[in-house]
Amino acid sequence: MFTIERKLLGINMKQVYFPDPSKIGGVEGGDLVGVTQAVAPIEGCHTIETLHLDLTQDREKIFSDMSRTTRRQIRMAEKRYTFTPITIERPTDTQIYEFRDYYNTFARNKGSYLIRSFNLLTLKKLRDRNKLVLTKMVDEEEEIMAYRAYISHEGRAMALYISTLFRMADNTDEKRRIGSAHRYLKWCDMTWFKEKGYHTFDHGGLTNDEGIRNFKLGFGGKVVHEYSGYVPRSVKGRFLVEARKRLVEK
Repeated sequence: MFTIERKLLGINMKQVYFPDPSKIGGVEGGDLVGVTQAVAPIEGCHTIETLHLDLTQDREKIFSDMSRTTRRQIRMAEKRYTFTPITIERPTDTQIYEFRDYYNTFARNKGSYLIRSFNLLTLKKLRDRNKLVLTKMVDEEEEIMAYRAYISHEGRAMALYISTLFRMADNTDEKRRIGSAHRYLKWCDMTWFKEKGYHTFDHGGLTNDEGIRNFKLGFGGKVVHEYSGYVPRSVKGRFLVEARKRLVEK
């Protein structure tokens, strides 16, 4: 478990990652405690599905447990294209901004949430705690095919942001190339974390979007239930929780 502190609308927030619920009460201060993927239920948190892959297995076993489609696209990336994976263990501000800009292009095209100033501050604070890893796949012209961000902590790597410009490709061949690069990046990331001694690759949550869900399940792993949400500690904290709830329900 580790914690970072931020402020939103004058409200002091503490974000706690991967906590043991018995230790939440020991998180001092703050109007609001955000919980990211606790291992057991906490009042105020909701259940999420995520996918954990055991990185202590042999590399060959991890690969063979993937779906046929996933294995085929990874092999295609290795044999047909000239891709280079890049891992950034302690990104600079400039590298974080580059990631934000790439991700926001992806998010606007998808109609998803953007990385705004609050989220950018979170990335920097994770970096300052040595908990942020960025990875990208580039082609022979150094064009970025896919970009990913991970939270790393005590042998666990959790996918935080995932982005490609797949939806912006204007023909089938380019979509195939980008899709292959994205799968290859994820496989290279899994291998990198394994070689660094990590024991768990967390795919970062399973959604009801069938395409995204099947993409993640194609890499293998075990579906597990964890718990995320917000625990108010003051009147201001309760106000923010209620405001967020109304916004989500619209």
